[in-house]
Amino acid sequence: MIGFERMPDGRVAVELAREERDLLAQLVGQLPTVLDGGRDDPAVARLLPDAHRDDAPASEEFRELTGRSLLDGKRADAVRVGAALARVDDTADDGARVELDDGLVLSWLRTLTDLRLVVASRLGIEHDDDPGAPDEGMRMVYDWLGYLQESLLHAIDEPA
Repeated sequence: MIGFERMPDGRVAVELAREERDLLAQLVGQLPTVLDGGRDDPAVARLLPDAHRDDAPASEEFRELTGRSLLDGKRADAVRVGAALARVDDTADDGARVELDDGLVLSWLRTLTDLRLVVASRLGIEHDDDPGAPDEGMRMVYDWLGYLQESLLHAIDEPA
């Protein structure tokens, strides 16, 4: 995988190997289940942080007013990303190109961020320098999602 790149028409694209595409589709498919886990799940708490860290009642009120719509938006983004992955021609063994227009770019960016936060939560990573749990496979997924996220940000910043 080379990462996302800006195309001359302004869209961004990425080449994903079949294994990468399958892993990303699997993670995206699991995200709605995580979102349904409720605030007791540390991953959901990480996705919906306190709006007022020093004022628990204000944070709770804010969460009651916005939590449902935020979760619905995250689910909708995951569905859009999953649909984009499902449209990819997966007959090539060496990879397939996923092309994103402006509407999909933001859904991808938000979903990659959400997935990375969920994995970070599962590994116990709170800050960039936290080693997290000794789970090499999950750590590789975490780093890969970070790479995808960063390359998408760079592609968005490139002139068309």
